[in-house]
Parts: sequence; C-alpha cells; structure tokens
Amino acid sequence: MAEQQEGNGEQWRREKVDIICSALQWLNREDVEEYVKDCKDENEVETLFSMLSEGLSNIEKQPNQAPNDDCDVSSPLPEEGATAVKTETVEEFVNVITGEEIGVVELQLIEMFPEVDPEYIKKRCTETQGDSDFLAALISELLDQQDGGGLETLQQILRGISLDEDQDSRTYECAICCSDNLSRDRMGTCQRSQHHLFCLECIGRYVGEEMGQGRVRFRCLNPDCGAEILEETLWMVTKNTVYASLLVKRQLEEVLKAKIEGLEACPFCDFMAVLDQGNTVFTCMKCKRNSCRLCKKPDHLPEECEDIKEKTAARTHLENKMAEAMIRECSNCKKRFIKLDGCNKMTCSCGAMMCYICRQPVANYDHFNYDPAVDEDPSKCPLWKDSDTIHRSEISKAAEAVKRTMNPGENLPNDPTVGIL
Repeated sequence: MAEQQEGNGEQWRREKVDIICSALQWLNREDVEEYVKDCKDENEVETLFSMLSEGLSNIEKQPNQAPNDDCDVSSPLPEEGATAVKTETVEEFVNVITGEEIGVVELQLIEMFPEVDPEYIKKRCTETQGDSDFLAALISELLDQQDGGGLETLQQILRGISLDEDQDSRTYECAICCSDNLSRDRMGTCQRSQHHLFCLECIGRYVGEEMGQGRVRFRCLNPDCGAEILEETLWMVTKNTVYASLLVKRQLEEVLKAKIEGLEACPFCDFMAVLDQGNTVFTCMKCKRNSCRLCKKPDHLPEECEDIKEKTAARTHLENKMAEAMIRECSNCKKRFIKLDGCNKMTCSCGAMMCYICRQPVANYDHFNYDPAVDEDPSKCPLWKDSDTIHRSEISKAAEAVKRTMNPGENLPNDPTVGIL
C-alpha cells in the first residue's frame, strides 16, 4: 500500500512539473522538479507557480509555506516598487482579455511586443488554452524581455480600452477608399495589428488582383506592415470555392518547399506524386494526361526534349509571321493597327491616310473602286471588303511562305496552320 501511494505521489508531481514547464518554458526542468518535490498539496503548487511566474529570488524557502486561510493563494505574494505595479497591471489586463478568442489575444500581444517572434507568441498563447494564470505568466515573461517599455504599452492599452456597452457602435474609415461610417464587421485587418483596418471591398479587390497573378499569400495593405491579412478576413472577402482552392494551392506550395526527393507535380493540374528516378514520363491520376518530367511538356517520346524545343521555336516563328501578316503600319508615324470593320480607306490619328488592302498612302477616294460590279478597274483596290476575308488570305500566304523554308514533312506540336492550309 505504501509503495502504491508513493507511486501515485510521483505521478502527481510529474504532472505538476509538466504543467509548470509548459507554461513557464524559460525555467529549467530539473529546478522545477526540486521545487515541486517539497510541495504537499495543490495549494502549495499554486503558490509555487505564482512565485515562479514572478521570478522571486527566495523561491527555495517558499514551497514549504502553507498559505494563510485569509489570503487568496492564487494571488502573487506582495512585492514592492515596479514589480508590484507590473503584477497589478498584468492582472488587470488579463481580466480584460479573459474570455476573448485566443486569436484575438495573439494579435494583441503581437502588437504589444513587436520585438518578439510572432510565431513564439502564437505557440505560447495556444499552450495557455485561455487560462488566466498561464496568460499572466506569459505576459510577465514578455514584459521582462521589453525592459519596461512593454509595461508602458500595456498601461496605455488599459487606459484606452472602453468596456461600455456602446463599444460596438463605433464607426471606422477605410484608409484606402476613405469610406467612413463603416461598422467593425465591414472592416478587415492583418495578423499583426488590429489598427490596420481596411474595408472588405478594398481588401477583396486587392486579393482578387493578387490571385490573378498567381499569388497565394497576401500582405497587409499598410505599406509599413509586412504581416499577412488575417485568415478570417481572407475568408470573408473570397467565395467558398475560391478560398478552398487557395488553401489547396498553399498546401501544394508547402509540399514543394519541403523538397521531397522524387516529388513530381503535374504541369496541367495540381496533382502530385513521388516517382522513381528512372521514370521520365509522369502520368497524372487526376487529369489523365502524360507529361515529360524533364521539359514539363506533353509526352513526346520517343523524341528527345531538344527536338521538341527546336520544333517549339519553329512553331513560335510561324505563329509570329502569321500574326505579322495581319498588322498594318502607318507610313507616317509608324503606329501599328488592325481593322475590324469599315471601309478600306484608313485615317491614322496623326492624319495620314492609307489603303488597308495594298498598304500604300492615299490622298482621297480616287484610289478605290466604289462598285466593282459596275466599274471593274484592276488598278484600284476595293473600297469595301470583309476584314476576316482579307486576314484569312494574308495569314494563309504567310504560313505557306514559312512552311516552304522548313523541312518537308516536319510535324510541329500544336501546328497553328491546321485548318488554314
């Protein structure tokens, strides 16, 4: 029986050591074990935790002291000077933030202590699980790292906090579009500061533009802030399907950063798989397309990648020549243009006139044949002719000219002349 009780006592002490070390990570575990060894009950452990969180120098003498019935064992021991002020301020602040979402507490602490790594604050806040004692210990630790500056910030925040019921009636102004009289639920912010407020419409436009450029991370609209937009805000300004797709792309980005050996991504969709080094063809299980792992192009075996590059360059040259065949250039200012409809007498913005058919400068309508059915003059160009018909003829001629310079029978990938020649 005695051995069982001793075993239970050891387990109880280990649990208390784990709790204290989790909340006060800067302490040495061996020292904490020595302190807890002398504690006989929960009250003494609570007294020990309060003293450890305040960093008392006479800690060795305190665990064996049983608390008085007339005092609150969870309150820190009386201290003088700056330590007492800090303790009182921390308690007041903890009373204010207790009950807040842990994410809100994270933002407040990150803003209060900008010199501390935000990831460390997030990790510690998560560990507290909203417990007021653990939060007090965390804030005391952060204040000790700020050399007094953090305490002044904390006091200023407390002086500015309004607990009145009409707090929700405040209105805000967007720093981008200057829209005012906006309620808080129409504003968004970033992960670092709740004071970087912008209306959801401006944030939505910004996020849409960034996503259009392939980005999946979105910085705060405040130019001096490098933090990302709050995830809740991002969810509010995007559609559910878009937000879900964004999360998938972020996950893929993280996977690629991990640099897993043999990991291959499909160039046509977001599917990934780990392949053997000897396999040069990637078969996507999602879009069912085959691609070359070396050049990221559609599967071209048995041809080599270099052959495909040469054919791609030849196809690009052909496409450029076909496009150039449709483009006109003003004989005076060299402005380039294409006609969609209208007559073939073109007047440039610089005042110069030219014929769209033969591309020669003209002075008036004498160059044109008004009605080919009545007045057939081969020396004149028709005043009216469908633009699509003109362009198809010119593209066909340009394609034929380029094809004659290529190797006979050469097949181009995605040949642009299919259906034209």
